[in-house]
Amino acid sequence: MSYQTIFKEVLKENLPTKDEKKKIEIIVEGFVSELQKRVGTEGTVKVGGSFAKGTFLKKDFDCDVFVMFDDDKNASDRLEEILKGLRAVRVHGSRDYFQLVRKGVKFEIVPVLKIDKSCDANNVTDCSPIHVDWIKKKITKRPGLSTEVVLAKLFMKSIGTYGAESYIKGFSGHVLDILITYYGSFLKLLSASQKWKVGEIIDIEKHSGKLNDSKTYGPLIVVDPIQEERNAAAALGKEKFEIFISKAKEFLENPDKKYFVKEKFSILKINRKNDVVLSVSALEGKQDVVGAKLLKVFESIGKKLKEFEVVDSGWHWDKDKMCYMWYKLSSKEIGKEYEHMGPPKKARKNFNEFVKKHKNYYLKGDRAYVMIKRKHTAIKPFVKDLLKDNYIKERVVSIKNV
Repeated sequence: MSYQTIFKEVLKENLPTKDEKKKIEIIVEGFVSELQKRVGTEGTVKVGGSFAKGTFLKKDFDCDVFVMFDDDKNASDRLEEILKGLRAVRVHGSRDYFQLVRKGVKFEIVPVLKIDKSCDANNVTDCSPIHVDWIKKKITKRPGLSTEVVLAKLFMKSIGTYGAESYIKGFSGHVLDILITYYGSFLKLLSASQKWKVGEIIDIEKHSGKLNDSKTYGPLIVVDPIQEERNAAAALGKEKFEIFISKAKEFLENPDKKYFVKEKFSILKINRKNDVVLSVSALEGKQDVVGAKLLKVFESIGKKLKEFEVVDSGWHWDKDKMCYMWYKLSSKEIGKEYEHMGPPKKARKNFNEFVKKHKNYYLKGDRAYVMIKRKHTAIKPFVKDLLKDNYIKERVVSIKNV
């Protein structure tokens, strides 16, 4: 199947029809009109995100709405008062924002300071409306860019590299917009990625070196077209960077529609392939914070299982409450003892304390070692004991073997 045939089918399946789009537009426009009446002369309401850019998917999108105040003093509290009676949920962030559902559409209402230039921002979210204006101008000049952004978004969602949240460490929607605008199309982005090296710099507006050196660390440096001192891709982790490049190569060599369809999670499939599978009940709270705690638990358990040689691992969170973590091991049993490294002779005080405590110590070069008996040698009791660790228990509601 050709690239273009695949793209045509993917877009048909994921973009709203004219009737669906019109229905959503009526809901959004109605809500924005109602909200503006509530806001009155206090500020201006503006639609943002994928809806404003025309890149939203028919079954997977939130509508961002900015309430732009002339000053941001107590902005979140003022917005909460404005939204009174609409069953809006306050979400804590760098500046608190609100969520509510209207006729099946999920809205995120964000208070921002009304600014014309990024240098006037008091909070990172203040620049969001300017980012939207930037990409809208690009799409107006080159209308085809919007469908290219959609293809890139679907591809990245499918391979798990979409989202700048701390527990994902992937590509943000803003970075995606910049990359597609810079390269001109989804296919050109995939091809260009095959030449990327860690530290690749993309500077679409040619701000030429205005980034502080501290902002130039990371696998990909995308100079923000609006905030020239900011790396828009600062949240991107090396793992997701490499996954994207690898999957791009696979698709270019063997184009297939599967790269745009997120595989449905199956705990039965996971259970059959792995030696340790854990079900985790997540805490309540802001998604990014809860996700970060789950990631820490996943990584902590992986480190503790290192002695069993973890050959593969992963985790899945449905964003509701349930999370699953799994680990494929090289061995399900380890030796009764392990070698513990002590201090070198030159650290005299610590060395003397170590040899006094461990009468059966021995030397390797100038460093003391001792063999210590393990509490557990089999994986099941090892994991059972591991899950009692306070570091883990503090970050979840509950965790257990499947």
